[in-house]
Amino acid sequence: MVYGSGEFIGTDKFNTYGYTSTDYRDWLFQWAFAGTTMTIVSGCMAERTTIHGNMIFTLNFGSIIYFMFLH
Repeated sequence: MVYGSGEFIGTDKFNTYGYTSTDYRDWLFQWAFAGTTMTIVSGCMAERTTIHGNMIFTLNFGSIIYFMFLH
């Protein structure tokens, strides 16, 4: 399933209008997968960076980077 029809990160599927139960299932899977990938990298960064560096990474990865690869 492709999330969005734009060329960069997509332009649709950002709200819940017109979703089916399959869309919710796919969204939940992607949400869990994104959380898992962030915790794996956060574990690698645990004693090497400060909490602020970890927060910056998590916000950037969760809001920008992950969606580029998802699309």
